Amino acid sequence: MLSYDRNLIGFVDAAFLQKEGAKVIGTKDVDVRPDAAAVVDWLRNRASDRNQPFLRANWYDGAFDPSHAQYQG
Repeated sequence: MLSYDRNLIGFVDAAFLQKEGAKVIGTKDVDVRPDAAAVVDWLRNRASDRNQPFLRANWYDGAFDPSHAQYQG
């Protein structure tokens, strides 16, 4: 019988989280700033709920900040 550990890894698309969060609370996405630490804590808690080790979270975002000159493009 094979035995191995399953680690939890979270991949967070920050722009998607921001846009969908804004829809849920009924505001503009530029007014929403996802809290990275809270998201990582949430992932850690999900791993703990499943008795899995939490390995890491990968936070990525290809969008420009609204204050950046290329934001509108």
